[in-house]
Amino acid sequence: MRRTATLVLLATLFGCGDHSTHRPQPNLIEAASWSHPDAGYRLHVRPTLAGRLSTATRTGTALTESLRESGPAPLVLSPAQRNSLVNQLRWHAAFAPHKPVWNLETWRPDVGYGRTVLHLCNP
Repeated sequence: MRRTATLVLLATLFGCGDHSTHRPQPNLIEAASWSHPDAGYRLHVRPTLAGRLSTATRTGTALTESLRESGPAPLVLSPAQRNSLVNQLRWHAAFAPHKPVWNLETWRPDVGYGRTVLHLCNP
């Protein structure tokens, strides 16, 4: 019994065992909405401070939050459109985190992240 109490104490001290102390991840996206300029649909994303700091490494999560926050999507995103939005979101997080709103455009081709960077997010 004494050994068990010691193990529980050590587990508690070192963060092992009880998962009730696990902190949930903060939201990355404060708000998002769709618009429809002439070229196609645009997703306007307003990141939280946490989003500005970590979206570059959590782009899939950030895009999922953006789509949830934007309400019903006006279109079904193809895999290429989704990849393009992820690349644009990653670019904004890395190179324009200070912008108040990140505009992601569905008509941009999926050229991969490297070419998205080379084209300053507008391939």
